[in-house]
Amino acid sequence: MRGQLAAQLAPYRAHLGEARWTHPRSWHLTLLFLGQVRSERVLEVQGLVDEAAAAVAPYHVRADEGDGRLYRGEGVGWLALSQGAGALIELAVALAERCPPGVTAGASPRRTPSAHLTLARKAGRATIDALRSQAYGRLEVAWRVDRIWLLRSHLDAAGARYETLHEATM
Repeated sequence: MRGQLAAQLAPYRAHLGEARWTHPRSWHLTLLFLGQVRSERVLEVQGLVDEAAAAVAPYHVRADEGDGRLYRGEGVGWLALSQGAGALIELAVALAERCPPGVTAGASPRRTPSAHLTLARKAGRATIDALRSQAYGRLEVAWRVDRIWLLRSHLDAAGARYETLHEATM
């Protein structure tokens, strides 16, 4: 899946160098933004992930609708899910509703606003328009969702790096 999409994105990367393209290793579907979880509460979140995974059967997704959003001159480009988006949002809502109060040090957890696979950050209008029109070739990838990961993100000048804290199989 990652290799297939990386090959499809090659002409986009070549033509649209202003964007910071995400690395295939970092591709994921976000369910819930937790922010900074208190260290003594991580085990609770792992239990929540285990419960959610046990309650959901594996399902298939397809990402093939390019889109994006500009915000204060910088944008994010992505592929939206045309198949499996409803299941992903239902799972995100269930996780958000079951997340224990006070689990984070800052803002309350919030579910992902849409089902998408982020491809580019610092994307300009040209990148977002090219993804929407699929100007440099068809972008399409499908896979089976069969696990949930609890990830910690580490942000630096090069972008986000993700560390797996826990994995639960559906």
